[in-house]
Parts: sequence; C-alpha cells; structure tokens
Amino acid sequence: MTAINADVLIHGCKYGKADDVRVCLEEGIEADGQGNEWTPFMWAAYYGHIDVAKVLVEFGADTDHVFHHDGKDATDAAKENNQNEFLEYLKTLPLKGKPAPPPHKSTMTAINADVLIHGCKYGKVDDVRVCLEEGIEADGQGNEWTPFMWAAYYGHIDVAKVLVEFGADPDLVYYQDVCYHDGKDATDAAKENNQIAFLEYLMTLKGNPVPPPHKSTMTAINADVLIHGCKYGKVDDVRVCLEEGIEADGQGNEWTPFMWAAYYGHIDVAKVLVEFGADPDHVFHHDGKDATDAAKENNQTAFLEYLKTLPLKGKPALM
Repeated sequence: MTAINADVLIHGCKYGKADDVRVCLEEGIEADGQGNEWTPFMWAAYYGHIDVAKVLVEFGADTDHVFHHDGKDATDAAKENNQNEFLEYLKTLPLKGKPAPPPHKSTMTAINADVLIHGCKYGKVDDVRVCLEEGIEADGQGNEWTPFMWAAYYGHIDVAKVLVEFGADPDLVYYQDVCYHDGKDATDAAKENNQIAFLEYLMTLKGNPVPPPHKSTMTAINADVLIHGCKYGKVDDVRVCLEEGIEADGQGNEWTPFMWAAYYGHIDVAKVLVEFGADPDHVFHHDGKDATDAAKENNQTAFLEYLKTLPLKGKPALM
C-alpha cells in the first residue's frame, strides 16, 4: 500500500480489498469514516462485500449508521444495488444490546421546513413526525408543493397519514402566483407519477362533511388568474373569477380566455365561459385568429367538434 488514510479505507470497501481495509483500521483510521459521505460499511453493503463488512464490524463499525444527507443506512445501500446476500448477512448481526434506542430526534442534524419536505420525498416517516412535533408547518411554506403533495408524488402513504394526523390539508392547491405556480393538488401530483395506490388512499379522505368553497383556496382573483385557469383547465378557478365579475372575454391585450381554452382543448372550461357570455367567435386583431384557429394550431380535434355544436350568434351574413 502506498498510503493509509480514510480514502484508502473507502476505496477498499468499494472494491472488496479486505486486507487494505484491515491495515487501515489497524493503523487507527476511523471505522465509520469521516461523515462526509456514506460510511465504509455502507459502501461494503452497496457493493456486497461481506468479508469487508466483517472486518469493519470487528473494528467497531456501526452497522446501523444513518447518513443524514440522504437518510440512508446499510440496508438501503444494499437494497439499492440488489445485494440480496448482503441483506441476509445483515440479518445475522446481533442487536446492539443498548437499553433503549435513542429518540429519533437525536439522530437528526437539523429540524426545519426543508427537512420536512425531504422526509416527504424520501419516505422518512420518522423525520416527518419529529418535524411536525417540533412545530414545523404541516402545509409547508407556500413556496413549493406542500409536504402532502410531495408525499403524493412519491407515493408515501405512511408519510401522508402522519401529515394528516398533524392537520395537513390534502386538498390544498399550489396556486399563489400565476407566473410560477401550477394550480395542482395532491391528486394531480399522484397522477403525474402514476401513484395508483396513493390515489386510492386519497379516496378514503373524501369524507369531509362539507368541503370549503373553492374561492377560499384561491389567493388571487383577477384577469390573469382567469387566463391561467383557461390554459391549465382549472374550471373551478375560472368559474370563481367569472362569478366575481372578471370579464369573460379578457382584457383585449392577448388571446381571449375562450381562445386559450381552445388552444389547450379544455372543453369544460369553454362551457363555463360560454355560460358567462364569452364570445366564441371573437377575433384577436393582433394576429387575426379566433378560437377555431387556436384549436387547429394545437391539433385539438375534440374542441373543434365542440365548436360546431355552438349556436350561431345571429349576426348578419359576412360580406
């Protein structure tokens, strides 16, 4: 060996160099590493080197160590690389014999809103519970998807149940600023990542006696919100805007709400606009287009068929 240091120890654990590992440990290199990456034991687990792992255990390595940058331990590392034999080996290791495991809180290096979000993404239910017990807001800070939405996207039902226990709103819509927010809720998040089991779980939460009025979930009601709703198919937002008196044909400085609904193929939105007096035949004079042009431009065949069902306005024949 040309060197004996922590890097050599890690290298030996990755490549199964049991003799190098033993020499490093005999020379006093820390068996659990420096804390800036996975422990030597975790690397041995990831690559399935049981002989290396046994040497590490002989020198006092902590087989249950959790690397807090990603919340993983040796079991996670072995599973990640399909090291089934190593997983069987892990089952043979004796319990530590400590009188009681330390509270999970003591293993966490930070407790804040970011840790809560991280736990919801990676299914770290214990981290999530500690954050909530320490008073971190269950619905997040409002600057990104809620913790519940991230749990939905990644399908962590156990995490979601803890969030609900602490008052998280499963129906909250991420929608504060038209430019940057997407109008999605937990159902959208779960659908986006094909989390069928989570969608089934969401159905069990629908037993609220009376849902809050949709208007109460919106932080703004204006012409921009109406346009956003028409683009993204948010029919409830569109209805609220129109009920609050927002002009159904827009402000005249861009395509009308109906044209945007046509471009994106949102027939349900279009029907609400028509209900509130929108003009389906409006021509935007900056480009001379109408809703038919908008629908054709984006190949919205179903919307074009819908347009044919609309009654004529009774205007005199075009000259």
